[in-house]
Amino acid sequence: HEAAFSLRGNYERSLDGGDGEWKDGNAEASLRLDIDRDRFAVASVAYAGGRQESGDADYPPLAVDEPLIHSIDVDLGYERTVGPFLLRLDVLGGRTMFEDAHDAANVPIDQGDRTNTVYEARARIGYELLGTLTPFVDLGIGRRVYDRTIDSMGFERSSSFYRLRGGLIYDSAPVMTAEIALGFYSEEPD
Repeated sequence: HEAAFSLRGNYERSLDGGDGEWKDGNAEASLRLDIDRDRFAVASVAYAGGRQESGDADYPPLAVDEPLIHSIDVDLGYERTVGPFLLRLDVLGGRTMFEDAHDAANVPIDQGDRTNTVYEARARIGYELLGTLTPFVDLGIGRRVYDRTIDSMGFERSSSFYRLRGGLIYDSAPVMTAEIALGFYSEEPD
């Protein structure tokens, strides 16, 4: 079994004085339960918070501050090997929340139409070669749901998406484990 937790943050302050500013931070926790030699289950939760940079394409044009963006992600997974075959199933969820920005008169600029929740299911199948290399194929389908059905521009931004990836896992644990993949992602808005 394995449990892990990490906490990181970034605080910036110029060397010539001035006020410091918290930029971003995140916390992650994960748990792996080994059911037997060929099966395990994983669960993880992560929180990230950061400031929306003024260079962001979706940054409100009249804003004078950098509002916070919060995101929470959850992943529940199950992996099983049968001989040289690998099967993994994951159910994922995520929520991204945008705080209001403010203009020069400190009037709030609503960004609530950007807040959304994502649901996704993924399946992976692989075949172990040479003991350390496992080529695999991933397929994922999901749905992004915005809190507001119609945004301030009159669009229905909620969408359905799918992804297809193929890659290679190198596993010589406990020394090194690595994964590389190439894929395709498509998202169709309502």
